[in-house]
Amino acid sequence: NESFFKLYPIVLIGYLSFVSIPIKSISTIKKVSVIVCLSYVLTCLIRIFLQHNMVNAETFGNSAVINHLLIIDRPYAGCFVLLNVMLASHVYKEVTSSVEKKFLLFTLVTLIAFLVLIAARLSLITLLALTVIYFVFYSTTTWLKKTAVLVGIPLVALFFIYISSGLQQRLFINNDFEVFKDYEPRFVIWDAVFHIISSDSFNMFTGIGNYAKIDHLLVDFYKT
Repeated sequence: NESFFKLYPIVLIGYLSFVSIPIKSISTIKKVSVIVCLSYVLTCLIRIFLQHNMVNAETFGNSAVINHLLIIDRPYAGCFVLLNVMLASHVYKEVTSSVEKKFLLFTLVTLIAFLVLIAARLSLITLLALTVIYFVFYSTTTWLKKTAVLVGIPLVALFFIYISSGLQQRLFINNDFEVFKDYEPRFVIWDAVFHIISSDSFNMFTGIGNYAKIDHLLVDFYKT
């Protein structure tokens, strides 16, 4: 859309600047990003604590309330925290100081616990998937330990769901799949996109038209 093309040059310049930075400086950028993310998470936790009178177990299943407490929308907050979980994991392997390792371990636990607290579904699912991929394809540990981790991950996930009413509400544990689809916008979006690309007017190389036409088709489909 128009906003994207306005921002594209800025993003491109930022990317080119980033890739031209020496490797040593990139390590520093990772650490700064992790510290900024931890500061953001701690700020959100303080906001939640200060507004404890309006916060209960179901609060984290309510997007309107949780978005206010998180300052930004939950999906973006979850994505930001998830990216820094990965960065913190990388930095943890790079540092040698025991103090830094302890700090990063504390940071990792805090960030992951925060994702569970705010019931960031997509970020948690992505984190679980990345953990499985890492241990299966990249970890040099024994297959016995890999098996233990792969068995343990679903158990940990179930434990998090069990202790988090917000996650239960966000996953519609007590409802059937049709109810989940009704409240999950991604299913509506995917269904609309599939409908558009299956139409006779869709071209594999040129698509369906310009942004305005695509937007019009999506709106028409959402109304049905």
